[in-house]
Amino acid sequence: LKELLNKELPIFGSKQMDEAEFKRLVNDLDHNKDSEVDFKEYVCFLACITMGFNEFFKDDPSKQHRRK
Repeated sequence: LKELLNKELPIFGSKQMDEAEFKRLVNDLDHNKDSEVDFKEYVCFLACITMGFNEFFKDDPSKQHRRK
């Protein structure tokens, strides 16, 4: 999961995540408490991040990246 986050969501890699932070993240994502983050749990995480970014960018057009 740590490698996937660093590869697919480099914003998480901008600050080196220590082992305690990573374990806390996995524990928060692991809704069924089986000590694994399955696909459904990961997709829910991505959906929450997407909604958060949407809220951040929708009210301030100057924050939006414009394609040329």
